Amino acid sequence: MRIQKEWQIFSIFLGLFALLTRSTAGHNEASRLATVQSLVDFHTFIIDNSQFVWTVDKYFYQGHFYSDKPPILSIYASFFTPC
Repeated sequence: MRIQKEWQIFSIFLGLFALLTRSTAGHNEASRLATVQSLVDFHTFIIDNSQFVWTVDKYFYQGHFYSDKPPILSIYASFFTPC
């Protein structure tokens, strides 16, 4: 009986966490994912139109935002990302 109640409480807190958490990705991951999404969807390194543009790990150059991470991992990941 006690274990069942503990699981119910755990499930409630897990559900609240899932509902109230905006994103599990940090700025590092978001910067890399922004580059991957831009490469796959827009065929460019410019991350202006990415859903991950909210990251602070980016830089502004000639009117556009770019990831501040080296592009090798993002290029590699874009090969395995479905279009």
